[in-house]
Amino acid sequence: MEKKNLLYVDDEPINLQLFKFNFRQHYNLFLAQSAMEGLEILQKEDVSIVISDFKMPEMNGLDFLRK
Repeated sequence: MEKKNLLYVDDEPINLQLFKFNFRQHYNLFLAQSAMEGLEILQKEDVSIVISDFKMPEMNGLDFLRK
């Protein structure tokens, strides 16, 4: 079975690393440390699943998911 592409957006690097450690075998992971970085990834990659932190500087997770 082909792994799905998953984008995880979180401004805290430790959360990104823990997520990567736990899910790298199950998904093709794309990690972003800001909403803007996440939007750039979405323009380039075919992502099936998006998970986002809510409280982030510049743009919160809900606004990011709306875009």
